[in-house]
Amino acid sequence: MTEQQPRGPEQAAQRLAADSAELVHAELQHIRTDALELARRSAGGLALAAIAGAGAALALHAFASAVLRGADRLLPPRAAALTLTGVYLAGSAGAAVLATQRLRAAAAVAGRAASDLRTDAEAAVGTDERDG
Repeated sequence: MTEQQPRGPEQAAQRLAADSAELVHAELQHIRTDALELARRSAGGLALAAIAGAGAALALHAFASAVLRGADRLLPPRAAALTLTGVYLAGSAGAAVLATQRLRAAAAVAGRAASDLRTDAEAAVGTDERDG
C-alpha cells in the first residue's frame, strides 16, 4: 500500500516548515562561521592587549616606587607610604563609582532594548494568532 501524499494547505504547511527549518539551520551555520572567524582574528589582538596591560602594570609599579621615594624626602617613610596608599585608594574609589554609574546606565539601555524586543515579539505573535 502506498501512503497518501498530503495535498493543498497541508502540503504547503509541510513545505513551509521544512523550508523554515532549512533557513534557520543555514543562518545558525553562518553565525557559527562568523563567530569562529571573529575569534581567530581577535586572538592576536587580545594577546597584544595582554602584553600592553602587563607593560602598563610594570610602568605603574615603577612610577609608584618613584613617587614613594620622592615622598620619603618630605615625610617619614611610614607616613609617606600611608599617604600614598590613601591617595591611591581615593583614586580607585572614585574610578569605581564612575564605573558603576556607567555600567548601570548601560544596563538600563540594554533592559529597555530587551523590553522593546519582547513587546515587538508579543505583538507579532498576537498578529499571527489573529491571522491564523
